[in-house]
Amino acid sequence: MVVVERAMQAVSASPAASGDARAASPRARAESGDGDDARAAADAMRREVAALKDARDAAEAAGAKRCAAAEAARDELAAELEEARGERAAAVAQAERAKERLRASELEGERLATANGALEGRVDALLEAARTAATAKQALVDELDVARSRCAEAEVAEARADKLRKKVEDLSSARREMKDLDDQNAAYLAEILRLEGVVANAGGAQAECERLKAERSARDREAFELKSALELKDAELRRCREDLEEASEARRFFEEELAAATARAPAAADDAPRDAAPDGGDDFAPVFGESAAQLRAKVARLERENQRLEAAAAAPADGGSGAAPPAAAAARADVLEGQLRDLEASLAARERDALDARAKAADAEAHASRLDERAAKLAADLDDARRALAAAPAVGAAPPETSAAPPPPAADDRAAVLAERDATIAKLQADREKLETYTRKTLHNVQEKYSVLVQTYKNQIKEKQDKITNLEARVRTDRTAHKREEGLVVSAIYDLGQRVIEANLAALHNPADGADPRDFKPPGATTPRGV
Repeated sequence: MVVVERAMQAVSASPAASGDARAASPRARAESGDGDDARAAADAMRREVAALKDARDAAEAAGAKRCAAAEAARDELAAELEEARGERAAAVAQAERAKERLRASELEGERLATANGALEGRVDALLEAARTAATAKQALVDELDVARSRCAEAEVAEARADKLRKKVEDLSSARREMKDLDDQNAAYLAEILRLEGVVANAGGAQAECERLKAERSARDREAFELKSALELKDAELRRCREDLEEASEARRFFEEELAAATARAPAAADDAPRDAAPDGGDDFAPVFGESAAQLRAKVARLERENQRLEAAAAAPADGGSGAAPPAAAAARADVLEGQLRDLEASLAARERDALDARAKAADAEAHASRLDERAAKLAADLDDARRALAAAPAVGAAPPETSAAPPPPAADDRAAVLAERDATIAKLQADREKLETYTRKTLHNVQEKYSVLVQTYKNQIKEKQDKITNLEARVRTDRTAHKREEGLVVSAIYDLGQRVIEANLAALHNPADGADPRDFKPPGATTPRGV
């Protein structure tokens, strides 16, 4: 533009200079007639005119050049102007399309704003639920603290119970020591009384020894009978176990045959034998508490029933009768299982009887050993008494007739003393039994009381722990659901934003005709000030 302006100024300046020169020439010619001075001035004017002509020619050449440059610049500017006008028309069409898309985007923005309001309401509800869950969690934490405090109290109670139990054990040990001392004193007193009685009643001791020997022999016979019965019970127990094993094998065999018959029932094969019997049926004899003949008869009957069931399963089924053989087989299997359970119960009862017989035999043997010890002790005491009686005549030197005389009056006093001592011993034994009963009862009450208390605390702690576990599980479930809902909301918002961004990008890349891209703005955008 600057070049064009300069060229125009040069063009406008050139005619003015030529006009001035032409105007000056008449004045010079008019003045030349006045004299030589005028000639000199005319010569000067001619030279000036020549110089001006030269300047005009140079200016005209420069003006021509400048006009050519101006024409070229004008043509270029005209082409640019036409191109700018075409671009402006395209931009106007694109702006129109952008305005239409903007109106559609505004409608979409309103819809999205409505959806955003709904989502915000849902988010508020979720936040309220989260606050409620936090409140519930705090309540659970408080309950957990209370449960822990109660657990600590329970531990303190258990420690106190242990201390009391130790005190009771110490008391029981002291009582046992006192009881042992009482037993020793009673044993010493009984030994003294026994020795005095042996010395006084040597003949009675001999009779007691004979009686104890007879009782020992009777106990020996009883022990032998119990041992024999125990051996019989053991043999019967072994036989029952063998029968149980055989019955188990028979049961497995019958179950296999029943499974095979049930599998063959739906096929309804015509070539299956009707009188087929399970192989090896005579090799099993299940024992259910009956004799051998009864068991054999039962096995034969079971085999016949099994054959009948197999024949019914092999026969072709008419109509809906094909479901009967499996039902009968299942019923028979239930019967066999019931018989097997009865056999196991009878076997357990026989085992208990055998254990009872064995315990009785052990008690009889222990009693026989105690009787042997007592008989040996009485025999030794009797020998001592005999030796003392044999040595008494030599020491006393009494006449023969005095030996047959009745005992002196001191024997009655000794019998009274013995009776008094027996009463004292009986009283001490009664007191000891009372003390033992009271100790056992007190200890049992204390143990039962504290065991019940400890068990109650343990149950309460367990209930609280279960409640805490359930509440924690519920909190975890609510938290998981809350996180899932948050993820869904965030995903929905993200997808919505992605769709909006993609729509905006598509609108920018594919503008409508007549719309100005500079006029397009996304939903919710504001126009800055000063634009």
